[in-house]
Formats: sequence, structure tokens, C-alpha cells
Amino acid sequence: MCPDRNVIASRGPVTVIIIIVGLLLFLPSLRVGFLLDDFYYLGAIEGRFPDYDTGRSLFTFFVNDETETARIAAEGGYPWWIDEGVRSQIFRLLSDLLLKFDHALFGRSPLGYHLHSLAWWATTLLACGLLFRRVLPGTVAVVALLLFAVDEVHVMPVAWIANRNALVATAPILLGLLVWIRWREDGWRVGRVLALACFAIGLSGSELALAGLAYVVAYEVLGAPVAGLRSRLEGLVPLATLGTVYVIVYWLLGYGGEGSGLYFHPLHDPVEFVTAAVTRIPTLLASGILGFSADLWFAAPAARPLQVVVGLVAVVVLLCVLRVGWADMDGATRRALRWLLPGSLLSLLPIVATFPSDRMLLVPGIGLAAALAAVLIAAFESLRVRRHRLLVAVAGVLSFVHLLLAPVLAMYIQNLLITQSRDSLELAASPVVRDSGGLETVLVFAPDHVVALYMPLLIDHVSGPAPRSWRPLSIAPCDHRLSRTGERTLELETVDGVMMSSVFEELYRSPKKPLSSGTVIDRGLFRAEVLEEAAQGPTRIAFHFDRDLGDPTLRFLIWLDGELRTAALPPLGEKVTIERSLGPAGF
Repeated sequence: MCPDRNVIASRGPVTVIIIIVGLLLFLPSLRVGFLLDDFYYLGAIEGRFPDYDTGRSLFTFFVNDETETARIAAEGGYPWWIDEGVRSQIFRLLSDLLLKFDHALFGRSPLGYHLHSLAWWATTLLACGLLFRRVLPGTVAVVALLLFAVDEVHVMPVAWIANRNALVATAPILLGLLVWIRWREDGWRVGRVLALACFAIGLSGSELALAGLAYVVAYEVLGAPVAGLRSRLEGLVPLATLGTVYVIVYWLLGYGGEGSGLYFHPLHDPVEFVTAAVTRIPTLLASGILGFSADLWFAAPAARPLQVVVGLVAVVVLLCVLRVGWADMDGATRRALRWLLPGSLLSLLPIVATFPSDRMLLVPGIGLAAALAAVLIAAFESLRVRRHRLLVAVAGVLSFVHLLLAPVLAMYIQNLLITQSRDSLELAASPVVRDSGGLETVLVFAPDHVVALYMPLLIDHVSGPAPRSWRPLSIAPCDHRLSRTGERTLELETVDGVMMSSVFEELYRSPKKPLSSGTVIDRGLFRAEVLEEAAQGPTRIAFHFDRDLGDPTLRFLIWLDGELRTAALPPLGEKVTIERSLGPAGF
């Protein structure tokens, strides 16, 4: 059944040490400052976005009204290519309240927010450690917790305040799973009530809790000590009831999203959801098993086929080495893996509704950590008796990736975030941005979302002179040609690439609503006319302005050689090539 209680007690000090290691590893996050969406939440709390119904939910990313969306886009509040039908408002009540609590205590000082996030990380580590101690034997539980604690995929949930909701959802779900197991295995009746209360708290933190509940389903179906299908299904009734209530409340209150090319609802977009899952699940598993970062999905789109292949190979390799070492594993390990590993895979289903990213592996990583730990321990035992060379070789690779490389990457990524936070704020306060105060500011080309989409929030945060509008013409990740075809007209043409196919372009417009040749979108200051297209998206677009390009109310900026500069527009009838360079986000 479960490990001996005396053995469990003996692991307490080691568990505490690992939790401390996990906290120390992420201490650099205290220096990260605010990032990206953090500035949006600060502005929403301070009431600086009257067009958004953030009093209902801070996690309101679109106004959910086509007329209002078109009006805001015409004023430069959304990028010109936005689909007016896109909507997104997410129910994260507890995370919402906690951000407001932080603001009431710490205002615009990020240190307090990050200390709060570290407290949730400590709670998550504790809950994970208690769960592993309950279901896994001795050294396997210790190694599993260590693997989880030093995993670099947890940097964003810990270091990015806006992503803290993942921890707020995960910690209660793990505690709930722990007491649920006590109810099922020890007959602790109050455990069922406490478990459901923990699950409800997790769901109020973030929809990521749905992924965590996959472990409960897997446990009931494959791990609970009951006989017969009926008994197992009866055990799921309380959970199904809670889930049904959550979905009904979510729907009745109008939460949810649609229209974006990054998010697929399994009920509204079943075909797209299944198609996305086929590629996104292997991509996530490539990162979770072999450390092949899922963030390459948006940082290097050309690597996507390779990510899928690596993910499939990783799954096959993991299953093979588990099979090789299965007979040498003790009964408790085998029993736990029978539901923890399927629970990990099942938890990926709600996660693949959005694009792959390492930060989405927080919940699936729990079951993967248990499986990887079992492989490492089995390989160590095989090494002692000189058996199963394949198992030992694979375990050596996994040890390097997850125990040596992972903590180094965790430190490195945190330092990148510290630099990005500092550089972004310095850019928002730079002379070239200050000189745009009160002007219609047009970014001829921006390299990434930091410059193109978040800069108005950063300018607002540093209390700089705000531009009248901030309008990127293109953020396609390729070189461009800029030509001036009239006194009021500019044309942008991609070089070896297309527009509307990158992550932050598809965020605002789904590929299901492409911009085909002849499409004209009026955004007040200019009309964007699609002149040419390829199969994946537009390749040449004309921007017809409502005034001469030399009008003093216009200011043109461009990102060149790693910095934001005033754009020198080409003479009438001529064109120039704009070479893409990395932006503040590093890609």
C-alpha cells in the first residue's frame, strides 16, 4: 500500500533541506522587478485603464466588445491587426485579490511582491514533498522532490509576478490530493471535505488547477485501493460535482476567451484543439523529460518540428527505461507510478489549450519528477550490480540535464529576467521615447512584444511623457523592406518571412481569420491595405496615413542594432532594407 510511517518520518529533515535548496536557488528572483503583464495589473489596480472592466477581474486582457475593441484600436490601444471579435477574461479570484493585497502593502515596490511569490513557492515545495513522502518510498521520494525543486521551468511562476497564479493554483491542489489520499486509504472522513475545499481554493487561483485535478482522476481510476469500476467511479462523484459547478459558474459569469490564434477551447474549437495537442504535447514533454526547452516554440519557430520529434523520442526512451527497471523497483514505487505518470500526461490536456512554454510544466512536472527519480534510483541499483547498461546510460543523461544543468539554467534565466526588467525600464525612460510625448508614435518595425506592445505600460510606470499613441506596423521576426510610395503612404515588405504568423501576432488575430490580399483595415491614423500574401500570411502591406508623413504630430521610430532610434524614412519612390536584431526579450 503506502510506505512505512517510520520511514516517512525519517525523511523529514532531508525534505526540509531540499525545500531550503529550492528557495535559495530562486532567491535571485527578488531582484527581477516588474515584467510585462505586471505593469498592466499595476495600472488596472490604480484605475488607469477605464476601458477595461478590471474591477470584475484583473485578468481582463480584451474588452470583450467588438465596437469598443475597434475604437481602442483606432486610438492605438491595440495593434492594428487585432480581430475585433477576440475576447479574454479569466476567473482567478484569489490571485486577483492577492495582487490587490500586494499593491495595498507594497505599492510600486516589487520586492514585497516577490517575497510573497517565494512564500507560495515554499508552500508548493512543501505540498509536493508531503505528497511524495506519502506515496513514494525512501530515496525515490527525496530524489523526486529534488528534481522538482531545482527545475528551471519553475523560474517564471516564481520570478514573474503575473505568473504567480500558477503557484496559487498548484499548492492547494497538491494539499488537496494529499488529504484525498488519506481519506481513501486511511478512512479519514474529514479528508474528503478538506480535499474539496483545497480544490476549490486552487480553482479560484487559476484554471491551471484543472490540470492538477488530473492527478486525482488518475489516482481514483488507477491507484485507489478499491475494487471494481463502480467503486472507482463513485469516488469521482464529489470531484465531478465540483468541476461541474466550476464550469457552470465560469460560463454563467461570462468568463473565457475566443478569437485568438494561441488559445483553443476544446468545446468551441475541438478540431483545432486536437490538432494543437498533437504537436504541443510532445513539445512540452521534450522539455519535461530531456530539457529541450518548450520556449523555443515562440523564440525559434523553425525549431517546432524538431521539438515534436525530440518529444516523441523522449517519451519512447522514458517508457523503455521504465520497463527495463520496472522489475527492480519496489511495489510502492510501481504503484505510485501507475497513477502519477498517467496523471502527468492527463494534466497536459487542459494546458495545451495555450501555446507551449516551459512555465506550463509546473503541474505535469510532478508526475514526471516521480518517474525520473524512479529511473535514476533503478539505474543506481543496476550500476552496483553491473546490469542494464542502457538504463544506466540514459540515467546519466537525465542526471546531467535535471540535476546539473537545470539549476545552472535556473540561475541564468533569472539573471536574464533581471536584465530585461532593468533594460526595459531604462528604454521607457530614454530620450528617444521621452521625445515622443504627445505625438502619434509609429514603430516602423519592432523586434518583439516588449518594444511593440508593452512599452506604453512601461512609459506610464516611469511617469514619462506619454505618446498620444504607440503603433507598431510590424513585429514579424524577419528582415523588412520599407518603401515610400506617396506623400502619405509607406509600404512594408517582409524578406524571407511573412506577417501574422508569430506568437504575438496570432495573439491578436487567429489564422482562421487571415488578412488576405485586398483587405483594408481602418485604424484612424492610417489604413492598412494588404497588397501581397503567401500561404502563411501577408508579405507586403501599404499604410495610408491621414496626414503627410512629415507632419510634426507624427514620430517614426525603428529598432536597429539593438536599440530604439528615430526612423529615417526613405525618399519618395525609394526603399531601404531593415535588418532584424534581437529585442529586450532576447529573441
